Amino acid sequence: MLYGLFELLRQALNEFRGLSEDFYRWVAVAVILACLVEALFWLSGRLVLRDWRPGWILGGVAGLWFPLTCLIFLSLPATAYLKPAAETILKTWQTGFTHDDAWNQESFRQQYWAVQALKTPDGQPLENFSGYPSPEQGGTKIPASHRESQSAIATIDSNRVAEHFQTRLPLLAQLLWADERPLPEVLRGDMEKFFRDNPGTAYDHFKAVQLAGTEMQRLLEQKIGRIVLMARLGLAGLLLLLWLPLFALAVYDAWKRLEPTTLKE
Repeated sequence: MLYGLFELLRQALNEFRGLSEDFYRWVAVAVILACLVEALFWLSGRLVLRDWRPGWILGGVAGLWFPLTCLIFLSLPATAYLKPAAETILKTWQTGFTHDDAWNQESFRQQYWAVQALKTPDGQPLENFSGYPSPEQGGTKIPASHRESQSAIATIDSNRVAEHFQTRLPLLAQLLWADERPLPEVLRGDMEKFFRDNPGTAYDHFKAVQLAGTEMQRLLEQKIGRIVLMARLGLAGLLLLLWLPLFALAVYDAWKRLEPTTLKE
């Protein structure tokens, strides 16, 4: 999940740099703002002790925080490009997944044996597998003339597509599908409709991937405003989390160095 967050922000920054003419202007603004935060850190200590200087540990942490602060300030305007960033990540997933032959073969193998295991009430095989060799023997088709067979195929494929999507893109899956009908249910419904309209025809794996992408685009259009707001609030919270403890430590460190005054009689 954390990797997905960094990947989404990285892609948003790439989109920001590629699509906005003001990118380098915002880089300068981010550096200036980070310098101001660094100056506030020094000022917080010197308000207590005029000649205060941070120790090497406190100063080192503040120095490490500087580039991260620049990145946070630059990421704030980049959140406006989260939508094209998410679309680019989605297209990359679709392209790689569509040509994943190993995944296709494993799905076919699971579907083949699941359908072959189906039985009629009197214990006979539900489907006639004559002329349908197993995947291990080079078979490429599955008999699916009964609704139970079609449902088994649809369930396996839809679950595996959704699992692949949620495993590779957990952050987008969480953001977009949290309050919606589960992806396997959406895919299974489309597959079952396809089997009803096209009996005896295999469902194209590419169509399932395209449908997942289409659903993703639809939800992205609906939820991008909330996602951008959450991202900006998260970045602002991270900035406070980084610097407020340092400000407090600067004040405390300066206070400890104050020399006690002696009242003259």
